[in-house]
Amino acid sequence: MPDPIPPVCVWLKRDLRVRDHAALATAVARARGGAVFAVFLYEPEVLAQPEWDPSHTEFQRECLADLDTALARLGIRLVTRRGEAVAALERLRTETGFRLLVAHEETGTGVTYARDRRVRRWARAAEVEFVELPQTGVVRRLASRDGWNRLWENRMGAAEARVSRSGGHGGRTGIARLDTAGILGCRELGQPPDTKDRQPGGERAAHDVLDDFLARRGRGYAGGISSPLGAVTNCSRLSPALGVLPGMTLAVFAGSALVHAARRRGGSLHLESNRFRMELRAADARHEVLDLGAPIAAVMLCGAHDGRRMLVLSQRE
Repeated sequence: MPDPIPPVCVWLKRDLRVRDHAALATAVARARGGAVFAVFLYEPEVLAQPEWDPSHTEFQRECLADLDTALARLGIRLVTRRGEAVAALERLRTETGFRLLVAHEETGTGVTYARDRRVRRWARAAEVEFVELPQTGVVRRLASRDGWNRLWENRMGAAEARVSRSGGHGGRTGIARLDTAGILGCRELGQPPDTKDRQPGGERAAHDVLDDFLARRGRGYAGGISSPLGAVTNCSRLSPALGVLPGMTLAVFAGSALVHAARRRGGSLHLESNRFRMELRAADARHEVLDLGAPIAAVMLCGAHDGRRMLVLSQRE
């Protein structure tokens, strides 16, 4: 017999974090007594793309392991499935009876764009409310670029989306019975091993890298970024945490990003460095693109840092 209070499903893509996660926060707020669960899909069409690399898979695995622990503390179960998105979501709808699906908008490739359109069509046909929330500076269905800067400022200045603990019980028994594929790496997905020297995955690791850049490495950014020897340490090394897909050039506007973080962190930063302050001010004035290092990962982790949204993506073809 179906539960009279259905659960709410959060579809995770490249937003493997809990901090400043509008989709999770919205799901918990709208659950009305229903339990909340999250699903991540290993999609064959995404994994088969030429830009995908074993390093992405292992970085993703580390992010999911970190996320699984964080979600459990919030009373939210993480379920993973393998397969095409529409088929996987329809199966979950049949198994749990969810009628609300919440996700972040994704800036990805043509494959993921077409996938999202299929999911929207499926949701309409299945009478599932599909709520997509923005998380970057990319504005979908923008008729004109006039006024885009105001939209950007509003998004970046919005309050952090804080995720409350899910206390709903509707559908929780069914969620507990769901089968899950587990957290898969290269071996389980039939890929070659990851041999790259890369940053570790996970939300906590991403914030550690950011803190280190703001407090120490950023002071040598202006001179070090052009040095073959110095760039590896003086650049921000945040690209994996932003989910930059190889084959796409994604720019990060340093303007309101680092400056806001620096202002909020105050004494914990090495802001006594006049050079670092000038670099941040110059970036703020010009909306300069800050180099993030090699684009090696496919997992989105960008969110708020100390209450302010840190990073905004802008696609360049």
